Amino acid sequence: MSTPQIRLHAALTLAVAITLAGCGMSPGGPSSESTTSPLRAVNGSVHGGQQPVAGAQIALYAAGKTGIASSARSMLTAPVTSNANGNFTITGLFTCQPGDQIYLVATGGDSGGGPNSAIGLMVAIGPCAALLPSTFFNVDEVTTVASVFSLAAYMTGAQNIGSDAANANALAAAFANTQTFVDVATGFALQTSTGNGIVPYATINSLANSISTCINSTSGSAACNNLFNVTTLSGNTPSDTIQATLNVALSPAANPSGVFLQATSAAPFQPTLTSAPATYALSVLHPSDVLTYHNDIARTGVQPYESALTPASVNPTLFGKLYSFAVDSYLFAQPLYVGGVGMPDGAVHNLLFAASTHGTVYAFDADNNNPATGYLWSQNYIPSGERFPAAADYFGCSNPPEAGIVGTPVIDRSTQTLYFVVKSITSTGSTFYHRLHAVSLLDGSERPGSPQIINPTFAGTGNGSSGGTIAFNGQAQNNRGALLLNTSPSGTKTLWITYASHCDTGKYHGLLLGYNTANLTQVSAAFNNTPNGNDGGVWGSSGGPAADAQGNIYLLDGNGTFDANTGGPDYGDTALKLVPPTAGAASNLMTVADFFTPSNQLNLENTDSDLGGAAPILFTDPASGVAPNLLIASDKLGYIYLINTANMGKYETGINGINSLNGDIQDFGGNSGFIYNFAFFNNTLYTGSNMHAYAFVPGTATTSGKFNTNPIASVSGTNGIAPAVSANGAANPVVWTFDQSGNLNAYTASLTPIYSSTTAANGRDTPAPFVKFTSPIIANGKVFLSGQGALTVYGLLP
Repeated sequence: MSTPQIRLHAALTLAVAITLAGCGMSPGGPSSESTTSPLRAVNGSVHGGQQPVAGAQIALYAAGKTGIASSARSMLTAPVTSNANGNFTITGLFTCQPGDQIYLVATGGDSGGGPNSAIGLMVAIGPCAALLPSTFFNVDEVTTVASVFSLAAYMTGAQNIGSDAANANALAAAFANTQTFVDVATGFALQTSTGNGIVPYATINSLANSISTCINSTSGSAACNNLFNVTTLSGNTPSDTIQATLNVALSPAANPSGVFLQATSAAPFQPTLTSAPATYALSVLHPSDVLTYHNDIARTGVQPYESALTPASVNPTLFGKLYSFAVDSYLFAQPLYVGGVGMPDGAVHNLLFAASTHGTVYAFDADNNNPATGYLWSQNYIPSGERFPAAADYFGCSNPPEAGIVGTPVIDRSTQTLYFVVKSITSTGSTFYHRLHAVSLLDGSERPGSPQIINPTFAGTGNGSSGGTIAFNGQAQNNRGALLLNTSPSGTKTLWITYASHCDTGKYHGLLLGYNTANLTQVSAAFNNTPNGNDGGVWGSSGGPAADAQGNIYLLDGNGTFDANTGGPDYGDTALKLVPPTAGAASNLMTVADFFTPSNQLNLENTDSDLGGAAPILFTDPASGVAPNLLIASDKLGYIYLINTANMGKYETGINGINSLNGDIQDFGGNSGFIYNFAFFNNTLYTGSNMHAYAFVPGTATTSGKFNTNPIASVSGTNGIAPAVSANGAANPVVWTFDQSGNLNAYTASLTPIYSSTTAANGRDTPAPFVKFTSPIIANGKVFLSGQGALTVYGLLP
C-alpha cells in the first residue's frame, strides 16, 4: 500500500513536470473564455483506499445549466484511461463556455483486487476558466465525499449535476465549498488550522473508509453489495460508490451504524472515527464566527476563539490598522463575520458584512481579497420610488441622522441567510415602510417570501390607538436594537425584532415581533409592552434581546407607562421574561412569564433614566443551588441589577428600589453614569462609559452568587460604549472598546491599557469617525470597527 506521503510527492512531481493550459488558461495567465480552448494537459491520479486504480475511465464534465440536477455536458473529445499507477493526462480540445463549473469523474478500473465496475470517484473543480497550469487533481474516496456532500443539493448522479440560472451562484459556491473539506491536489481531508475552521476530517475519513472497502474489491463483491444495501434510500439502490455517497449525503442520519460497519479494520484514511456517529452530516465549524450582536444570544460580548491577539501581541509595535472598507453612509449596525464560505467566484472567503443607514448591505472579504470594486457584493434595498429616511422625516431627531438600516442584522449560517430590517419613505415623503429582508450570503439575492412588510396591529387603548386598536406607526417606530435568531427546543427558528422610537418622540410603543424563518409572511409572535399606555421603547444601546435554552426571550424596557403592579398590561422600565406562543395556539401574543421592576420606576420614567438603557446579559452560576440562571440589567443612573430568571421578583418594594433585596438578588453601582452595554467574561463584568470591572463571586448550594460591589479595576474618562472581550478559551483575554473620542483601546483583563489607536505616529491607526453605540468585533486575528463612511480593520502588522 502506498503511503500518503508517497502519493503526495508523486502528485507534486507530476504537477511541476507537466505544463497545463485549460479553459482559456495559458502558462502566461488567464484569458477570456472562448468556445474552443486548447487543453494541453489536465493531470491527476485515481486512488482507491490509497491504492492506484488502473484502467479507470476518466470523464470531464461541465455542470448542467437547465435546471437543478440537469444533464452535465461531457467535455472530452476522446476517451482517457488511468495507467497502471493510476495517473492520467487529458489532452486535446474541449469546449469551455462562460460560467462553466467543471468536475472530474473516474469510473471502473482495478485497484488491485480485479476489475470493478462499481468504482465511482469524483472531484469538484469549480470554474473552468480558473484552471491553472500547475493544477493537479487526486481523485479518491475523500475527494468524492467532499465533492458529493458539497453538491448534493444539485445532483442526482455523476452525470446529473447542475442548476438553473436562478441558482447558478449557489451552485458555484457549492463547488467552492469542496475546498473547505479537502485538498484536491493530495486527496486528503484538510486538517484544522488557524482561519480554516474545525474540519470534521475524522468523519470524512470514516465515510471514505466505508466506501474504500467496495472500491478495493471486485464487481459484484459482498463488500459492494453490503455498501449498496445500507445506503439504499427510498428504494434507490446504488450501483456505484458515487451514488452510495450521494444517498448518505441526502440522508446522513438514515443508517450511520450500517455505513460505519462497512469499513475494515485496516482503514486506509486516518484519523478515523472509532464508533458510528449519530449522523454523517458534514460542515466546517468556524468558531470565530460573529453571527449576531455581541457574539451569542446571551449577549456576553465574548470571542472565546482568538489565539493571535494576546496581551503580548496587542501593542503599537506589532498591532495596528491594516486597511478600511468604504461604505456609503453611517454604520450604526455592528459588523458580522462568517468564516470559510464558498462563493460564486469559485474561491473560499472569510466574509465581513456591513449594513448602512442608506439601506445598503456590503459583503467584504475580511482579509482584503476583494475585487476591484472593493467588495464581493453590495446591494441597496430601498425600492424604486422610495428613499432612506433622515432626521427631518422623523421629528428632527438626529439619533440616528439616517435610518435605512440601524439595527444589527443576524446570520443563519446553516442556511447562509442574512436577516435585517430596512426603513424607507416614499419619495413624496408621505408614507413610511419597514421591511424584513432575508437574503443570501452569497450574492444578496432575496430568499423566498422576502422582503416582508412589517405592519402589525395590537389591541389596546394606549397612545395612537383608535377603536381599541393600535396600528404600527412607521414614522415613529425605530428598529434600533439588534435582531435575534433563536431556535426553540422543538427546533423552530424564530427571528425576533425589537422597536423603540427616534428620540422618544411620536406615538410609539416598545415592541417585540417574532417571524418564523420558514415563512416570513407569517408573524409567529408579537408583544406590545405598553398597550394601554405609551413609550416603553426597547433601546438597549443598539444591543438586542437575549434568549435562554428553553426559548424564553428577555427584554429590558425603557421609560414608559407601568401598571403591572396593579394588574395592568404596561411594563415600562421593566425586565421581562417572555414565553412565545406554542405552535397552533389561538393567539400569537407572547406571555409574560415573569418580570422585575425597580420601585423607583416612576422616577426612572420621569427623568428618562430607563432601566432598558443597556441590553440584557444572561449567564449561569452552576455553583448556586438557588439561583443558577441569572440576568444582568442596568439603568441610565448607572445602577446594575442582578436578577434570578427563575424568580425575577416582579415589582420591587423598598427605598427607591436600591439595595432592597426583596426583588432582584442585588443592585449596586451608581458611579458609572450611563453604562451603555456590557461584556461578561470569566465571572467578570466590564461596563461601558467610565469602565469598571466587577468580579462575580459564585454562590453555594444554599446561596445566590453576587458581585463584589467594589470594582477590581477602573479606567476613568474612557467613554467606551460597548466593551468586547477576546480570549483563547480562558487564556490571554483582551478587553476592547471604541470610545466616543474615536479611539480603539485595548486592555488586559485587569484593565491595564496595552494599546490605543492614538499612540501610533502620524495617525497611522486612526479609524473611521465614531458612530454612537458602536461595539468592536474580533475574529480570526482581526478587529473590525463600524464608523462613518467606512469599516476599519485592525490586526497584527505585516
